[in-house]
This record gives sequence, C-alpha cells and structure tokens, in this order.
Amino acid sequence: MVMWKITQKFFPCKGKRLPCLPLTLHSIGMKQLVYLFALLPLALPAQQAQRDVILLTHTAQIDENRYSHIKGSPYFFDEWMVASIESNEGEYIRGFLMNLNGHTAAIEVKKGERFMELDAQYYKKITLRRDQNPGSWQQTYGDSLLFCRGLHKKFGHRMVLVIYRGERIALVNDFTVSLLTKEVQDVGKTVSFQSFFKQNQYYLIQGADIRLVKLNKKKLLEQLGHTKELEKYVKSEKIRFNSLPDLQKLLTYYEHLNP
Repeated sequence: MVMWKITQKFFPCKGKRLPCLPLTLHSIGMKQLVYLFALLPLALPAQQAQRDVILLTHTAQIDENRYSHIKGSPYFFDEWMVASIESNEGEYIRGFLMNLNGHTAAIEVKKGERFMELDAQYYKKITLRRDQNPGSWQQTYGDSLLFCRGLHKKFGHRMVLVIYRGERIALVNDFTVSLLTKEVQDVGKTVSFQSFFKQNQYYLIQGADIRLVKLNKKKLLEQLGHTKELEKYVKSEKIRFNSLPDLQKLLTYYEHLNP
C-alpha cells in the first residue's frame, strides 16, 4: 500500500491500475527513480511498525509502577534487556526491551511510554544476545540465552530458560516468584508487609521423564550417572556449575558417554 501510493504520486497512471504496474528504467526518468529510492527508507519503518502492532495484539496495557508497594522484584533480570521474541507463527518482535515476570508467568515488553504484558501462550521463544546487552550481561550467561515454551507439560505456558537441549536430554531453569505477606503488631494495630520471593528450580528432561535437580557437583552427577567418568571430566575441564557454557559442555560430554 505504501509503495503504490508513492508510485501513483510520482508516476501517475492513466486509466486502470494493472496495465501501469510494470515500471522499467526506460519508462521512468532518472530524477523520478532517485526520488523513489530516497523514499524507500521512510516506508520501511512504517511497515515494521505496522507488523509490530499485529504481533502485539495478544497484549494487555499494564501499570509500570504497580509493584511499588511490594519489597523486591518479580523479574528475572535486574535490568530490562534487548531481545528477539518469536510468535507461534514464526514472526518476530524486535526493538523492545523485555523481562520475564515470574509472578504472573508473563513476558513484559516496553518501548518509550508503551508498557505491555504479552500472553505467553502465543509466543514460543525468546532469544537474548551478549552483544545487544553489553552493560547488563553476566559472564555466566555465555554468548546468548534462550527461553522456550512447551518443553514439558509440567510448565504449562510458562517460559523456561533452556540451559542445555541435546538429542536425548535437556536441562532447564523454571523461574517462579511467590508473593509473601508478613504481619507485625505496631502500637495496637496490625501492619502487613508484602515481598517477592524468587525461586529457580532446575529440571532434567529425558523424553516424558522430568526430574528436579540441584546445580551442584554431587547432586547433578548423581542424577546423571557415569559418576567416575564425569568427575574426571569436571576436574580436567575445570567445570563451574554456575556457568551456563560449562554446564552445556558437561552435558554434551555426558551425551557422548550415552550414544
């Protein structure tokens, strides 16, 4: 639609529209051609904005300050991050800052004065990269982070952080946040305080089987088996269990032991 308006204005057609569509370098002047290409960058942002509006249809406008009376934060990241959000149809939302709300299990995005909550069931993947978030990236993340939905029925529509996903095994972090209420007596009256409690639970997934695990050397190696071989590998490779790249390296080796 944008391109037709441009061509109609600067290359007017006489009669019906269809016979005039095949434009060639011989049928238009050089001055008109230069003007057309100069306007292309103006059309592209409008098309991108229109696509973002379509992708953001499953949203609810929310108050950015709605948690101001509660101690702590329900968000996965301390700072809002640049991310690429993929819908179930394979379309992408880019150019927004995002965070994962563990209390509501929703994806939240903001851009300028727009602050929205996405319904997670309509989105399947969130990708974040180190080079797009240099000031707020933790070294233990590696080069990228991937959140996915639908890895196991236990998680419902919640997005989980995929630490490792191989041919036969996956390790994920299920991030949830509870709202705690504490009551204290103050000069003859009861005063209530609310605070967020963050919880990171780690699961090993093998087919339909899912097991809760702790990310320390003893517990994780016990769950995996091949303890002696893995202990040697952990020692020789200096595996750190708080490092996502190191865990990915360990689990890749584990799958090599179980061809």
